[in-house]
Amino acid sequence: MAAVLTAREEMTRLMERREIMRGGNMITLGGFRRLLATALLFVLLVGSAGAVEYYVRTDGNDANPGTANTPAGAWATIGHLRFAGLSPGDVVNVQPGTYDENATYVFFTAGITIRGTTPTRPVLRRISLDFGDNADNVRLENLDINNAETHINVIQLRTGVSGFTMVGCDVRNPLNQNDPDGTRNHGCVTVEQANDVLFDTCRFIYNPQAAPTTGRSYNVSTHDQQTPSNNWTFRNCYFSMNPAVPSTAGGNLIFWTGVANLTVENCTFAWSPREHIGISNQSAVAPVYNQANWLIRNNQFLGTSATASLGVGYPHNIINWRIEDNYFTGSADQAIYFWSGPTIAASVVDGFVVSGNTFYNVGRGTSVFTDGAIMFDNVALVPTGGRQVLFSNNTFRDDRGGAHGGWGIFVRANGPGPIISDNHFDHWREACVLVGGSPWNLVGDRLTGLVNPVVTGNTVDGNTYGGVIVRYEFTTNALGGAGFVQNALIDNNSIQGCSQYGVSVETSNAQGTIVRNNDMIQCGAGVHAAGPTTIRGNEILGTLSPLRGGVWLAPYAVDTDVSNSFVSFNLTTGCAGYGVHVDPALTTRATNVRVFNNTVVANSPNGIRIGVDNLAVYNNIVGYHTGSGIVFAATTVGIIGYNLSYNTFSGGQNFSGFPGPTTFPGDIVGQDPLFVDFFGLDFHLQPTSPAIGAAGVHTGASLIPGGGDMGAYPSGIVSAAVRQAAWELYR
Repeated sequence: MAAVLTAREEMTRLMERREIMRGGNMITLGGFRRLLATALLFVLLVGSAGAVEYYVRTDGNDANPGTANTPAGAWATIGHLRFAGLSPGDVVNVQPGTYDENATYVFFTAGITIRGTTPTRPVLRRISLDFGDNADNVRLENLDINNAETHINVIQLRTGVSGFTMVGCDVRNPLNQNDPDGTRNHGCVTVEQANDVLFDTCRFIYNPQAAPTTGRSYNVSTHDQQTPSNNWTFRNCYFSMNPAVPSTAGGNLIFWTGVANLTVENCTFAWSPREHIGISNQSAVAPVYNQANWLIRNNQFLGTSATASLGVGYPHNIINWRIEDNYFTGSADQAIYFWSGPTIAASVVDGFVVSGNTFYNVGRGTSVFTDGAIMFDNVALVPTGGRQVLFSNNTFRDDRGGAHGGWGIFVRANGPGPIISDNHFDHWREACVLVGGSPWNLVGDRLTGLVNPVVTGNTVDGNTYGGVIVRYEFTTNALGGAGFVQNALIDNNSIQGCSQYGVSVETSNAQGTIVRNNDMIQCGAGVHAAGPTTIRGNEILGTLSPLRGGVWLAPYAVDTDVSNSFVSFNLTTGCAGYGVHVDPALTTRATNVRVFNNTVVANSPNGIRIGVDNLAVYNNIVGYHTGSGIVFAATTVGIIGYNLSYNTFSGGQNFSGFPGPTTFPGDIVGQDPLFVDFFGLDFHLQPTSPAIGAAGVHTGASLIPGGGDMGAYPSGIVSAAVRQAAWELYR
């Protein structure tokens, strides 16, 4: 056995020196690798069969054999382990005490375990551990590695390390000083490239006392310009970077290269000057890394001095991420942020699910555009293999008042999606959900924009601005100008207490938007549209602004055109100003607009305002107003008829502002519509209602009797002359 140990010692010393030359009298690189493989195989076959327990004690001696936990049997230093002839499977038991050695130790031995004691762990003070490319399957347990601000790295993993494991360890206090190589990071753990890495129940603490953290200082990070890593897990860990002098440099878990198959779960991120988890920007000539199969679950993100809790730079390929059941609070800006550069587009996203998280008091500043919870800024959505971009079942809450925070979910993107569903927004400052087109779809075609986004099943309570906003690109930048939003569906949301809008479509670059089946209570306006929108089946109660209305078609900024908009089967009641308001400020930007089959009752003071020429208004029930049922504020009367007007009962008038007679075909004037329960807000029709079977059908430039019902809640009676399928399509 002695000869084997001697051979292992010599091999270890050879690997330590790394004096490898190509040719000459020294061993060649290829020959060294062959010798190394042969030696390691021999060690594995011989040494692992008799794995040995060794001991290190502060009162030991490195001249001892190390095989007994006594002063006469144990070793004395951590540094001695490099030359101790350890074999794969060997375990070194480090006893309590402080091992203050002020050195960097390089290890190349594979398969060893260095284990401290519990509950009192040994302290490895002023020691830096550097694991070389052959130090695979090394395991560190129950060690307090306190660098005491002596070395710029506490632990380094070199390219090729595999199977590195730390359990129950503290890694603390590296030297707060930049690496002389500007492409390299420094901190508690730095990695060139490593696979199959596990950190379990560890603490990473970097709290310099004398100065702010320097540029590339992180708790755990990968170095720049390295090959990607695979299969990393952080479980039950604690991260804190909290310099005594405030700083905006640093981060807890930062990636400058790609890592596939990353799991971060049940961890606490206590504080960081910048991102808790971050992916750094790449230059225009750097490789685009695949960040694939990330699971970030059940963690606490508790505060940053600057930027976001989870930030993704550009450009990267983000593939199959799940962010689930986390708690975010106290970040300076966003909780989750994807950003883009001035000339380089942001990341490509292929599968991204954010579900079950709580966002509480995110964004300590007052900037609308930097202090949101989730922000995607110029991102390309490219889902494949059935993946999707989904934000679902999250809770967003802010109880600090209207001066803090920004958007709830902000998506400015290009490509299909996302789906934003079943979230709860409680007193968020700006819009809970904003979707807008980005000009970037990998080829710069702004006409594609964001396609088929869905916002459904969300609950919104008490926003300063709005519930759901569809908006244009905010600035024209080097990526190619404004982008379109195509076929957005805003469906089945419950929105109340939003100061400006329940839903607002703020651009004519939003094509084919559908706003349907939403409930809105006590918002500034219920549904606002500045672009072509189908507004159908919404119930809007009690809007606040007398200049707007329950449904308000009106300009926003410069790109406004509501042509081909339909407003149908909506209920508006108790709204200030108007139930339905087609604003005169639209002028000629409102052709082929129809307002039909709405129930517009008891708004204050007016029902429907016709502010543009040739507006089609038919099959509506307009009643119980103290002002006017239908107000004409344009020049040319369009197709009007088959409306039930019942406003004189409440002291108002049925029509005002028309240039001529107000006798329109099919109208029912002065008859009670006979709702099931007016005061109970049940506006379905009683069987004897005059509105049943009294509706008309819009055909060409006229209205003809159709046999259906007026108002938003038809009883189901249709004309026998109209095929059922055609009637349903019309409705």
